[in-house]
Amino acid sequence: MTKTIHIKLNKKFYFIAALALFLIGALVFSLVYFGVYNVSALTGHTTPVYKFLEHARVQAVDARIDDEVPELSTFNWQTSGIANYKRHCVACHGAPGVAPEPFSLGMMPPPSAIVRVARQRSPAELYWVIENGIKMSGMPAWKYRLSEDEQWELVALLKKLPTLSKSEYAQLAEKSTGTGTNNAIKDILSQTPEEQALAKSTSTKQSAGETLSGQVALQQYNCSSCHVIDGIASATYHVGPPLNNMVNRRFIAGTLPTTRENLIQWIMDPPHFKPQSLMPNLHVKRHHAELMVNYLYQIADDNESY
Repeated sequence: MTKTIHIKLNKKFYFIAALALFLIGALVFSLVYFGVYNVSALTGHTTPVYKFLEHARVQAVDARIDDEVPELSTFNWQTSGIANYKRHCVACHGAPGVAPEPFSLGMMPPPSAIVRVARQRSPAELYWVIENGIKMSGMPAWKYRLSEDEQWELVALLKKLPTLSKSEYAQLAEKSTGTGTNNAIKDILSQTPEEQALAKSTSTKQSAGETLSGQVALQQYNCSSCHVIDGIASATYHVGPPLNNMVNRRFIAGTLPTTRENLIQWIMDPPHFKPQSLMPNLHVKRHHAELMVNYLYQIADDNESY
């Protein structure tokens, strides 16, 4: 008799719990579907939404970071690190005595106060966020734009920033002027034929995860803002031609015969082959262009050509 009562109570509890979850889900869906939740950047998220997103960020980063951290003192944060920070980071995050650019003050969520982040986050956390970025926060991923050493230089700098005075940072920033490299441009414009051959041979040794990397590369160079691409949820815009069967077309932009190498060269510098093209030079590195082309071959229809 007692066992029967427990079973009935358990069934009732699970039913009520399931019903409550369904109603909460329906409420959240309705708030979003009917436009009740305001996405305007003039005001912040509500407290529950902010806490939910913050918890999701912390847990996601903690679950993925690599605790193995190199010795930060070996990295050149005083010149190259400062130079890259000035070029890529200070506009949103500011620096000791340096205000962020006005546009960043209206971002929602606002960019983190860099001194607070440097104090609270471990080097492993900082590196993961720099490399991978954070969705829906304005924080980009730098994996495809900065080398591993350059990212660690930024981490080493961030850990030093809380100890720097306004004048100390200003002196370091002044000394770093003209240092650092724009690797994306140099890799393309100053490669010798031998370096290009080496890059090509190196790229053929990639792992089985290469297709996924090509998909990520297409997103990281924002190809999805203009092209329809299978496998990328945000790639639904017909500004440029769809890329799903790009490899089966006879010509690229009506100019180049469609071959694997021509596709790579076109992605790296479209205006070089067609100066009137509206597609700009995004300074795509050769290795990344190769990964993109490999992905385009992966998603193409085998028997369709035009």
